[in-house]
Amino acid sequence: MSRTTNNLIASVLGCAALLAGAKIALAADLPPPPPPMEIRQSTYDWGGVYVGGLIGVGSVDNAYIPIGVADPEISGSGLVAGGMIGYNYQYDNFVIGAEADAMYTDIHNRNSADGVDQKFSSLYTMRARLGYAHDNTLFYGTAGIGFIRSRFHIMPADESISKTHMGYVVGGGIEHAFSPNITARAEYLYGSFNKKNYVYTVGTVHTGLDNLHIARAGVAYKF
Repeated sequence: MSRTTNNLIASVLGCAALLAGAKIALAADLPPPPPPMEIRQSTYDWGGVYVGGLIGVGSVDNAYIPIGVADPEISGSGLVAGGMIGYNYQYDNFVIGAEADAMYTDIHNRNSADGVDQKFSSLYTMRARLGYAHDNTLFYGTAGIGFIRSRFHIMPADESISKTHMGYVVGGGIEHAFSPNITARAEYLYGSFNKKNYVYTVGTVHTGLDNLHIARAGVAYKF
């Protein structure tokens, strides 16, 4: 091997060593790399006891059977307002709960041609809830039993009788958590209640509550 070749190899090796040393020195001066980022899914905890208030509107499209007349219609609407209490249990994104509410109502049905009216003064429901939680929002369905207080008035005879009807209630809604303790909801309920006889001196009226529709909003405090 010639002297020129040896000198060339030595030069290349020297440059390589110089570059390696510079790289090691530069790496020593750099800060250590950050740890890998931990990705978490932020999920609101829907579990626990809650209480709240409700307000909305309701309507009834009903039928009654007085003596000698076949299925006249009676309908009306009005405001509803009240309170609720419930409990939720959450498993992953699924929420199971139970809820009870008591509501005042001024829903007032009238049939001026027949001279009758029917007022509903209070509504109580006890329902199960099943929902799917997407972070701070809950989509749910609900079903249970209900009790509604009815006063049926025959205007020509000026007689009134009050009774409580039992039935079922189903519906659904969406609820959103604005803080760890405060939630708000929009909800729809449908109810159908059993028929009873209202016995007057002038005859008997057979009526219940076939189609109750309620749209309401609520705010709750979760403990």
